[in-house]
Amino acid sequence: KISPAFITSLLYKVCTLAIITTLFKVYSGVYIVFGVLMTIFVAYKKTKVDKFGNFSKQGTKMGIALFYGFTNLTMTAKCPSGTRQENYPVILAVTTTWVILHSTALVSIIILVSLPTTYHLPHWVDTQRLGLLADI
Repeated sequence: KISPAFITSLLYKVCTLAIITTLFKVYSGVYIVFGVLMTIFVAYKKTKVDKFGNFSKQGTKMGIALFYGFTNLTMTAKCPSGTRQENYPVILAVTTTWVILHSTALVSIIILVSLPTTYHLPHWVDTQRLGLLADI
């Protein structure tokens, strides 16, 4: 059974990431790396080490943070080393982090597009290649 919240989260993340990478082009790599690092940090801070496995506590916590950082870019994934109840606070924090990052990036794009053309990114000049900006 597929959850409606999962589908909504997947659609939001994929669609906003498509818009961001289309309009930011090479700068989107910086955005994605920053988002992954921010997600790893948030997941590391939210993970409760006593709830997961018998491994080294710091190693387990960092492993879980890396898992969430690299797997939750487009879809919400549960870490296999815990139950849904144990993973829920971390999943919520990671998803909230991506929603805040994507929303901020979209608002930034809206502001940049609404500014005079002297403030546009260099690759926005050729409107033949980027039809989205042809009417601006």
